[in-house]
Amino acid sequence: MKKVGIWIIILIFLLSLAGLSGCGSGSGKPATHLTFATAGTGGTFYPLGGGMAKIITKYVPNTQVTAEATGGSVENARLLDKGEADLAFVAGDVTYEAYNGLGDFQNNKKKIASLFATYSEPVHIVTLEDKPINSVLDLKGKKVAVGSPGSGTEVKARALLNALGITYNDIDEQFLSFSEASDALKDNNIDAAIMAVGAPASAVMDLSAVRKVKLISLTPEQISKVKEKYPYFTESKIKKGIYEKIPKEADTVAVPIVVAARADLPEQTAYDVVKAIFEHLPELEAVHNVAREITLQTAVPAVIPLHPGAEKYFKEKGLTWK
Repeated sequence: MKKVGIWIIILIFLLSLAGLSGCGSGSGKPATHLTFATAGTGGTFYPLGGGMAKIITKYVPNTQVTAEATGGSVENARLLDKGEADLAFVAGDVTYEAYNGLGDFQNNKKKIASLFATYSEPVHIVTLEDKPINSVLDLKGKKVAVGSPGSGTEVKARALLNALGITYNDIDEQFLSFSEASDALKDNNIDAAIMAVGAPASAVMDLSAVRKVKLISLTPEQISKVKEKYPYFTESKIKKGIYEKIPKEADTVAVPIVVAARADLPEQTAYDVVKAIFEHLPELEAVHNVAREITLQTAVPAVIPLHPGAEKYFKEKGLTWK
């Protein structure tokens, strides 16, 4: 009997060790930690990226995702290329240039892949009601915020102005984030700001809460010029009512926003990330209204070739694209 008792004790001890070895991650595997590069806290990327990070963490087993504030699209493409970020928001124009080694990435192609397209980001040209600025050409000679250094907004601002015959030699450019530009307009330290950001943008709402704001429209001819020179732009409209305190709509241009990944992200990880997002879109819509624009039908194509994991998911859903 004593021998039987000893063996029972040994068995209980071994079972307890097995139980301890299974604790922690649940699967016994070390947790996967992913970094999601977004942009400044005053735009759309940061809250939307935070929402995506929470969904992926919640629904992909053994995975932890952290959303990080960054300088925006250009920096994000470089972070992905260097392996310092795993996922990132990158504006369509920057995605195209980074992948093909153009523009700010001249002869320096970045190792990135698309996961899916999200929403279109209209270019806001923001000023105050009492400023003598009523067209984009009126920006000449003015202090204009063009986005933070390394941001997609700065790339689009420069492209937009160049397409219309305006260079930084014609304006006093200020490299400010959305929130910094909003504060500078509040304090009358600049004359206007160009913000490529999903609407409604918190920086614009914050500004319009304390100052009378107007959005400058592009003419049909100006929109055609921009699209002709930079084909990744599309015609867009910031509709009346999006901003409660800005009474008029604005005609402008926009680019699609892509969720990109480092090219060597494991295929299964990319698949799981895309699946988690698209199977829980209502939770993302609760984070930001712009998430309503994210659909399976508009997810692909996504400017540059898809990551194999994303491609697998969308093919399973019966999607086809060129």
